[in-house]
Amino acid sequence: MVMASELKKGMVVIFNGKKTKVVSSEKQMGGGRAGSMEFVTFMDIESGHIHNFRFNPTDKLEEVPTTRKKMEYLYSDEDYFYFMDEESYEQIPISKKLIGDEFLFLKENKIYDVEFAGEDPIGLKIAPYLELQVISTPKGLKDTEGSTWKEATLENGLKIMVPQFIEAGDFVKIDTEKKHYIERIKKEKK
Repeated sequence: MVMASELKKGMVVIFNGKKTKVVSSEKQMGGGRAGSMEFVTFMDIESGHIHNFRFNPTDKLEEVPTTRKKMEYLYSDEDYFYFMDEESYEQIPISKKLIGDEFLFLKENKIYDVEFAGEDPIGLKIAPYLELQVISTPKGLKDTEGSTWKEATLENGLKIMVPQFIEAGDFVKIDTEKKHYIERIKKEKK
């Protein structure tokens, strides 16, 4: 059992009799007798439906243990991403709703940590930081000492703000959760 105040993004719990994945959990302080409350957004693993619910911090939910397995990303169709178990060669579809915006970081034939709750695939564990190449960005301003930023399109199609000195072909380190620039990486341009 886990208390509502301990819920974190990515955890899997039983809510209304179904396996659900925590999408977000936010504490809101109340005034006077109201006390604090936990506002939690769940995604039903089977249907992909989103549920918002309010808990007292001490309310308890049943936590579902999760495991990870290294799997190769193969391809996607309209509704699913397909991964292959490297040992059994079994192909496993994962709903696009469960993957969410982490699809931005998928590359065919690359290995990823796929998370499971029992036998059910529930998502991916993407590295917190990735190095990606800048495909396009406007020419930088002459004054590169200032704190001005410009938009850049990365190899995966993600658009982020980068410093003026970044050019097309540069590699940048990005935060995959917040989707923002961390630093330029010294690499040979392709």
